[in-house]
Amino acid sequence: MTIRFKMLMTMLGIGCVAILVSGYISYRQASRGLTDAALKQLTGIRRSKAQQIEARFATLRNHATTLSTDMMLIAAMGDLRDAFRKIDGPDAPAELVRDLETFYQADYLAPLGTLMPLRPSIRDYMPVGRGPYYIQMQYLVRNPNLRERRYMLDDAKDGSLYSRVHAKYHPALLRIA
Repeated sequence: MTIRFKMLMTMLGIGCVAILVSGYISYRQASRGLTDAALKQLTGIRRSKAQQIEARFATLRNHATTLSTDMMLIAAMGDLRDAFRKIDGPDAPAELVRDLETFYQADYLAPLGTLMPLRPSIRDYMPVGRGPYYIQMQYLVRNPNLRERRYMLDDAKDGSLYSRVHAKYHPALLRIA
């Protein structure tokens, strides 16, 4: 091997090492730059989403504050409370308890059980007093609408004061909701 060839190979080796080192450094810098840019973009998106959520809650809070002074809403809450008190009492009839427990088992607890562990006794989920049993029977169990549209029932047509008051206010409250 000639000295010229050895020098050429040495220079070629040094050149290759320089290219590899500079390529690695460029790769690391580009990778770091892209990572930083992506993190800045994600931070900006997060900040934007947080502002959107905060604005939404502020709007809802303002809406709730406005509704809390609405005379129709105040009258509805008073009328519904008074009508509820007329049907409420200490104990619900056994038939209502049985029918509502059956409904809870089929329509409420089964789907809830897919989301979280259930409590050991169905009694833990049942309401207290006659009024909640009666209203849930009328507006949930005996509701003629499909499950997804139960909220559409204005009047249970049971002749109770509660149903008359509910029929009076429900359309307006549904529009608000």
